[in-house]
Amino acid sequence: MTDARQFNPSRITLARKRRGMTMTKLASRLGVELRSVSGYENGEFRPDEETWTSCRVSWRFHARSFLALIWTKPTPDIASFRALSA
Repeated sequence: MTDARQFNPSRITLARKRRGMTMTKLASRLGVELRSVSGYENGEFRPDEETWTSCRVSWRFHARSFLALIWTKPTPDIASFRALSA
């Protein structure tokens, strides 16, 4: 995998959730064991290049989306929304 030094496994979890997938569904789609997906997300090991490319392509995320800083899930208390009528 390119630039593995900066690879951030927590982004796999967030990307999977943003696409509405369970770990089981992702494992099935990638053709790997559920334990493998768990290991990817926990940073125990990284997907091989073929699996990694398949994952990114199916989710339509750029490779850079999985590098560097940790994403945080937005919560209602940190966002401000206006009513649609305004």
